[in-house]
Amino acid sequence: MNNQQWYKFFSICATHLGTGAPTIVNSDNWCSWITFDRLEEDVRYWTSGLPKSDELNETSLQDGGVWGHPFLFNEIAHIILPKKFFGEACIDGKYQFVHKEQNIENISDLLTNAGIEHRCTDKILEIKLY
Repeated sequence: MNNQQWYKFFSICATHLGTGAPTIVNSDNWCSWITFDRLEEDVRYWTSGLPKSDELNETSLQDGGVWGHPFLFNEIAHIILPKKFFGEACIDGKYQFVHKEQNIENISDLLTNAGIEHRCTDKILEIKLY
């Protein structure tokens, strides 16, 4: 994956999966990702909604967006979009439970047409570079 392909991937997701947010109950989409550095440290994945279109730079995600801090595209080793996601939270004293689905099949078709290698199953869409 080069910078243009990552940019295209995130643009496709932002356009076709709704608005991402840092908390699962407020997000229209969801993903997990890990960087190459993190693979050498503790192998823990981050989770969040996907970045918005205005958070994309040519080579990275901007600081302070949905993912909280900047990530260079070439640092991303693996990203996973689940078909279904759910979560719960207590917001303003009210319990909220969400169960949502992402149309990963549509995203897969768009990525294929854009020439972006990925894997799509009935449960996840992923780009894995390690």
